[in-house]
Order: sequence, then C-alpha cells, then structure tokens
Amino acid sequence: MLLLACVEPSSQPPGDGPPAAPDQDPRRLEPLALPDTLPFTAWTRTTPITLVDEHGTPLLVLDAIGVEVEVQRLLVDRAWVTCTGCRAEVDAWVQRSALFAGDAAADGPSDPLLAWLSAQGDALTGLRRHGFTVAEDGAWISPPWHDEGGYGGDTLVIRAEGAGFVRVEPAPSPEDP
Repeated sequence: MLLLACVEPSSQPPGDGPPAAPDQDPRRLEPLALPDTLPFTAWTRTTPITLVDEHGTPLLVLDAIGVEVEVQRLLVDRAWVTCTGCRAEVDAWVQRSALFAGDAAADGPSDPLLAWLSAQGDALTGLRRHGFTVAEDGAWISPPWHDEGGYGGDTLVIRAEGAGFVRVEPAPSPEDP
C-alpha cells in the first residue's frame, strides 16, 4: 500500500513552532560561520526561536534577540545547545541559521546589534545574556521579562544611534531619592 501525504508549501514541519516574521525567519537567513571547537558560546539572532527536545517537541519559545546559548553539538541544519541565558537552563535543538557567534554583521536584521554587543565584551552587565526585546520606542531592553509585574531588578537599555548603538542609563524610578 502506498500512502502519500500532501503538505502545503506554507505549512511548517511539526516542532518548528509558530512562524517567524518574514524578515526574521531563520530558514531564510544564511547560516553564519561558527567556531570549529566545541563547546562555544553563541547568541540567538532571530525571533521567535523554538527550542525543541530530541524528539522535536517544543520546549520553549524565545521571544528575545541575543539570548546566550552554549553550543554542544553541530549538525548541518541544527545545533544542540544549553540555553544559559534562559531563566532556567534548557538543553534543546535550535536551527543553526538562528545562531550568531562572531562579531561581523551578516544578513540578519539584528546582526548589527549582536555585532555591537560582541564588541563591547565585558563592558555590559550580565543582563545581556538574557537577550533583548524591543520596546514601543524602539529601544532594545534586557532582560525580556523587565516589564513583568513584580520585577524590580536591573535593566539594560540599548538604542540605535547613527550607524551604531549606545547604552542608555535607565531613568531612576520614582521611589529613588
């Protein structure tokens, strides 16, 4: 018996999560050069990114750019990572084209920001590892949960300025003297 399955070209394979915005779809980005020596640190370069387990079951969807991951294994189209920038570490597969590990901007819409962040080295706080979400005013803010009720920790704010980026010191809260 022959069984044929038809799939619409616009549908995604199971486990890939919700479709990304067309300009950030990791399937449309060229994979960047990655280090040959494992493990190495990389950052997510698209959003949303779905982390899946070894069976392709979604574990977590990252809605931030630049979330830190430790790459443990590389295949042609995906990487096994430990998400060290997540609230709790998660081991999962991600698409290889969704990873940024260098300092050179490529074809991704967020690659210039990631290149700038890489060039800063240790000058930025540990908040950078959690990635950035975009605020209504266009600033990039870390951690992604900065606006959740009850969060009173530090934030890291980055703005585009000219051809580059600058760190913006957060305004003091009304309770500060």
